[in-house]
Amino acid sequence: MEEAEAQSDDDDPCAYYLAFFEGFLQFMQKNNESFGPPTSRSMISVMLFSTSDSIARQLEQHLRLDQEEGRTFSIQPSSAARFLTGAMAQSARYLLGHPEEANKKQLVADMRLALEILFNG
Repeated sequence: MEEAEAQSDDDDPCAYYLAFFEGFLQFMQKNNESFGPPTSRSMISVMLFSTSDSIARQLEQHLRLDQEEGRTFSIQPSSAARFLTGAMAQSARYLLGHPEEANKKQLVADMRLALEILFNG
């Protein structure tokens, strides 16, 4: 989150959220072996479930700050935070569970598109 904050850009409202997403994916990849063998991914599910509320709270807090600074969203910050959290968790599961077909750069590009819709309607 600190790295994401450092990459915040007033001219690009997506910058923080993309940096957050990339950092999350990097953390998951780095710690992938801690989650067990690829055929048994119960640990990754437990980890994603146990951290999703915390991630959603952090994202919602940042979205509300953006809103206070005059940014507008297509949906309410609380809903946006949960949608983004779900997208991040499922992207991480896909990346770790299907490394032969998942493309991290494409996941990030797709997240940018989703964020642009959120910020621009």
